Amino acid sequence: MAVKDQEKTAFITPFGAFCYVSMPFGLKSAQAIYQRCVQNCLHNQIGRNVHAYVDDIVVKSREKETLVDDLRETFDNLRVYKMMLNPAKCVFGVPAGKLLGFLVSQRGIEANPEKIKAITSLAKPTCINDVQRLAGRIAALSRFISRLGEKAMPLYQLMKKTDDFVWNDAANAAFEDLKRQLAEPPVLAAPVDKEPILLYVAANTRAVSVAVVVERKEEGKEYPVQRPVYYVSEVLIESKQRYPHWQKLVYGVFMASRKLKHYFQGHPITVVSSAPLGDIIQNREATGRVAKWAIELGPHGLKYVPRTAVKSQALVDFINDWTELQVPQEKPDNTYWTIHFDGSRQLEGSGAGVVLTSPRGDKFRYVQRLMFPCTNNAAEYEALLHGLRMAKEMRLSRVRCFGDSDLVAQQVSGKWDSKDPLMAAYCREVDAIAGHFQGYQVEHIDRRKNEAVDALSRLGSQRKPVPPNTFLDILHNPSVKLPTAEDLAIPDPEAQLVAALHIIPDWTVPYLAYMTRGELPEDETLARQITRRSKSMIIVNGELHRRSVTGTFQRCVSPEEGQEILREIHQGDCGHHAGSKSLVAKAFRHGFYWLMAHADAEDLVSKCDGCQRFSRRAHVPAQELRMIPITWPFAVWGLDMVGPFKRSKDKKTHLLVAVDKFTKWVEVEPVSKCDAATVHEKGDISLWFSTQHYN
Repeated sequence: MAVKDQEKTAFITPFGAFCYVSMPFGLKSAQAIYQRCVQNCLHNQIGRNVHAYVDDIVVKSREKETLVDDLRETFDNLRVYKMMLNPAKCVFGVPAGKLLGFLVSQRGIEANPEKIKAITSLAKPTCINDVQRLAGRIAALSRFISRLGEKAMPLYQLMKKTDDFVWNDAANAAFEDLKRQLAEPPVLAAPVDKEPILLYVAANTRAVSVAVVVERKEEGKEYPVQRPVYYVSEVLIESKQRYPHWQKLVYGVFMASRKLKHYFQGHPITVVSSAPLGDIIQNREATGRVAKWAIELGPHGLKYVPRTAVKSQALVDFINDWTELQVPQEKPDNTYWTIHFDGSRQLEGSGAGVVLTSPRGDKFRYVQRLMFPCTNNAAEYEALLHGLRMAKEMRLSRVRCFGDSDLVAQQVSGKWDSKDPLMAAYCREVDAIAGHFQGYQVEHIDRRKNEAVDALSRLGSQRKPVPPNTFLDILHNPSVKLPTAEDLAIPDPEAQLVAALHIIPDWTVPYLAYMTRGELPEDETLARQITRRSKSMIIVNGELHRRSVTGTFQRCVSPEEGQEILREIHQGDCGHHAGSKSLVAKAFRHGFYWLMAHADAEDLVSKCDGCQRFSRRAHVPAQELRMIPITWPFAVWGLDMVGPFKRSKDKKTHLLVAVDKFTKWVEVEPVSKCDAATVHEKGDISLWFSTQHYN
């Protein structure tokens, strides 16, 4: 140590003041200073035939003949800086040696056999401390274990259970699996300076894992072989487990860039994945956490390529065990729902019955009361229409309808003509609703196979109470209107007036055009707005839906429909004349969305006669907050419950804290339960000091 700096390390002892004359490793900057000294001493050898980390120096020689020359060069450099070596810790001419806790040889980097033996010879843990010791030993060899986060998940879960420790089958299986893998640990390759590196990333619901590999040509091999360099894994916390799968993959690359920063800065990195990570990270419109990750990954100049053939058995095991979860594709629903319908006409009135049956056998029963005079055939059509409407609302794709009316089945299928104008109108209405289904069929069945639906239709016509688990609907007007003579008359072409109509386009049209065909308006501001907002939207059955902040989907409606929804909420049968913000919040919670919702709600409330006449309006000017006067000690206490903490020996998990508002005196009482009864039992704190005061 320099003479001028020796007094800066002085310290006092009972025997006097002392100072250091050489650099001790106990000082904060000792390691950095010593590392810099070694770098300066061996600057012309490091990376060529010497590797050094603080006080560990390894001299490597590719051939036996050059070993003496390499050692002579190293000793000459050490003499220049007057650095001494401990002969008891020096080994020369060995094919392998320990460096930083690993075994380094010509083969590559291997795990320390002593550390492996410390795990394989370990007995089954019997308490939480044993599991913690096991986890620490496994972490020391984490770079040799692929998918460590997933394999050791049962062990990590046991560390969270501090109350009752139970060594279960899942933990035992994970322990034995780790032992088997460590019995034959992989040999890791040491990358050469500026050597290209491949990065394989995979993720599942609870962990992400990364494998760093290099691709080299080896003797006797026709094609290059991929060798592992490093395995990295991380167990995701609960909030990160909710990331979409593609975000987990991006987070895996981001996590590896932080943990293996020296590889990312010294080597060109190529990310290999079947997911389009390059398009995701390099997207200029990215927002949120993805944009933050992209900014940090930008300086590394990563390349992204799709995954092809894997040229390493270790990577085959890594990828096979980490089958990437893809976004589930909606498969076409080829199953049929069945609709049994029947109509009934009696002296009391008319009715209809419908039974919807799912492919799994679930039944939905409906009874409809027809409050208008109609024929039996009209009742049959009303039953069919009601069943189709229910299927449409349930967003079914394929239905098969069965009824005992041969007339309805033949007319709807087109085998019979509908000469009656009313029946023709019903046929057109059925065809209009049937156009919403991918598969649709109406068949005639025997009346004996339709007895259950016939009983429901008689309940509707006789006006009897419906049984439980049966939906009741009352229809006051026919579903179709009989065309009049004026409607059937052919208009005079000369009498027709042609007027120009200005049709206001729906606000969802530009979004649908962009999401389906990639078309954007010419206005750049509007185009950016559509691009940004469309990220939270999805198309379901040709309709635009928006994903809210809570994750629920809201159907995008027109402004006219939105205004009608607000009026129904505000002043409908169950309306309570709420404010504009409450109206919009309730409409959004019920699954509706449109752009001008807040403006429409404010306009509705401002024009509501009842709200303007009877709503409460505070005209009192604002004043400063007035605190309750506290004039003596221990008169007013503040209570709070803190916890839960780890359970104590007497099973206490919470702290009941009482603070006097006057003196700020604090009283703390450990309790076992966080409930009102416990607070009531401990609520006589003020009586410990004086008589209770009252204002």
